[in-house]
Amino acid sequence: APDVVLRTGRDGSIVVEVISSSRSALSIDPLYRALGSGEGAQAAHMSAEERSHVQEHVERARRFLTYIEERRSTMQRVTEYVVRVQDAFIRRGPRHLRPLTRSEVAEALDLHESTISRATAGKHVMLPDRHVIPFASFFRAALSVQDVLRELVENERAPLTDTELAEMLSARGFPIARRTVAKYRDQMSILPSALRSSRRSG
Repeated sequence: APDVVLRTGRDGSIVVEVISSSRSALSIDPLYRALGSGEGAQAAHMSAEERSHVQEHVERARRFLTYIEERRSTMQRVTEYVVRVQDAFIRRGPRHLRPLTRSEVAEALDLHESTISRATAGKHVMLPDRHVIPFASFFRAALSVQDVLRELVENERAPLTDTELAEMLSARGFPIARRTVAKYRDQMSILPSALRSSRRSG
């Protein structure tokens, strides 16, 4: 399930919606709020120790709710910035992904990089085409290269070696080493050329 949904607005802009979790609907019971502030008939019958106990826990609950709201607000800010940078990727696909780091986002929003990491870790985003991707995809500089690599392999007439793939990628504006091609190929579960050849012949 996505944590953030991106939609195309009527004016063509991309609208960011952070999905509220069940925790976002939490609130402090009015009775406990009254007891904690010393109001109401029940509060009059409480001892000082009991009132202190309730006040302490009501304050802890307030801090927790503030923390939840701050996290939601941070996710909204982070996503809105990322959407501005990665607009072409969101609209047109992986080949248009721009290099972007969490430290760049942190600097732009005047936040600590660890805050960006915590806010986006394990989160997923639904794109306007309803495709759900990990939030981390926005920071994967290799994603556009891998998209071209997959296209080259899918359209090869005969299995291309990693060296040949590296040369073709370089010609398309992605200068990477043969060993990098091999690493990406492994990550994408694409077999080596010799095994692709035997698989086709089989």
